[in-house]
Amino acid sequence: MPRPEAKDISAWGDRSANWPLLPELVRRLVHATTHPNDLVEVDFPAGDGVQRTGPDGRIRALVGTADVPEGASLWELGCN
Repeated sequence: MPRPEAKDISAWGDRSANWPLLPELVRRLVHATTHPNDLVEVDFPAGDGVQRTGPDGRIRALVGTADVPEGASLWELGCN
């Protein structure tokens, strides 16, 4: 499978059917870029969970990375 380019990711986000999948994508990216022992909590409900009120995601990390801050963080996601 060819490596996706920015235009491919942008086109994916333009399709409303994919919007409920965005939290799952972000959750997978967090796990892929952070050592498992450094994560205390990763909560990004996808699918029907995107309808809940409040932040789209929560992370508590013992050690920060370039993409995930140290400590507790709340995440808001959007496809626009």
